Amino acid sequence: MYFVEPEAELDERLERNKSPNRLEHKPKKRDIEWSKNNLKETMKMHRLNSLHGEIEKEEYIKINNTYLSAKEVAEMIKEKFQL
Repeated sequence: MYFVEPEAELDERLERNKSPNRLEHKPKKRDIEWSKNNLKETMKMHRLNSLHGEIEKEEYIKINNTYLSAKEVAEMIKEKFQL
């Protein structure tokens, strides 16, 4: 089993929440204002990502995908786990 932890900066997450693909596949995200506020409130109340060095498993990778395409992230995962 492999563990992949994606993370992205808040501004990018807010933009992605408005993308046609996301809106098509996640009905709750269609209320853009609610989605934006929900993400911001959740981030205030909860830590959404692990801290640097917190997870020390060989089968783990954390990827900041703020400026990466899905294809680039997939390649990183394949390379890390030799898939």
